[in-house]
Amino acid sequence: VLESSTWPAPDVLQVDREGELVVAVSGAGIAAGRGAEASRLLRESMRGPGDASRGGGLASDEAWELLVPVDGKNVLPFIDTVRRRNPIEDRPLIWRAWLLAEAGDVAAAEAAARAAIALDPADGDQRRGHRFRGYVVLAEILRASGRASEAAVFEDAVAAVRIGADADRMREAGLLTRA
Repeated sequence: VLESSTWPAPDVLQVDREGELVVAVSGAGIAAGRGAEASRLLRESMRGPGDASRGGGLASDEAWELLVPVDGKNVLPFIDTVRRRNPIEDRPLIWRAWLLAEAGDVAAAEAAARAAIALDPADGDQRRGHRFRGYVVLAEILRASGRASEAAVFEDAVAAVRIGADADRMREAGLLTRA
């Protein structure tokens, strides 16, 4: 992108206020074997101000979904930095929980997921399909640790919320009988 003669700015972050272009460019970079460069771009975008209502910056699950697998456990200090800068942001905690669960640290993963949920139980600032991710991650942690009945409570809550959101969209589209 930056090598294009028609690109309007020397830095993708200057033109991408939503975070969507950063995610697209980073995803392409990862696919092309340029994970280190994608990681730097993603980290830089997360250092800027995020607007959770638009899904950008710190709040973008799409950015975390790319960064965490590329950097693995090496992303933990960055997550801590993000948390210190914005202690009311739940996304870093959710992705910390996911990463700790992948590493087998179930107790710390569960604590991080529960802390994220406590910060923003409704997760209302997220886009459709990304709401209640803390509950999803906590359910995965509980299920993996043999606590299926506890996991089912969170899974059922997520399913109910998503059914309700789908019904709301159908109602808004005038499809009352399907809603």
